[in-house]
Amino acid sequence: MIILSIICAALGAVCRVYITDLLNAKISHSTITPTTFVNIIGSIMIVMFIPLMNINEFIHLLISGFFGGFTTFATMTKEYYELITSKQYKSFVLLLITYIILLSLTLILYLFIQ
Repeated sequence: MIILSIICAALGAVCRVYITDLLNAKISHSTITPTTFVNIIGSIMIVMFIPLMNINEFIHLLISGFFGGFTTFATMTKEYYELITSKQYKSFVLLLITYIILLSLTLILYLFIQ
């Protein structure tokens, strides 16, 4: 089961890199960075699959493996750090507020699904 979880995490990471690269090529300036977009999508998908966790172990692998590899909060933190150190405070605040709002909406979605 551990090997399968590692494989799912690797597949999630590959999907994250693909989507992030695709968005980087399409979007030059945006309030939402590709990493934040991927993290929000991953969070929403996790919330949508949580009610199904009791059905079988595949859902556990999907949530902890694939979506664990798909989301990347370390890269997001690095992006925030780079914005602060380059004195792009407005971009940092806008990105942080956007992220908090979108995660709050994800929490509301979770509470609605329950």
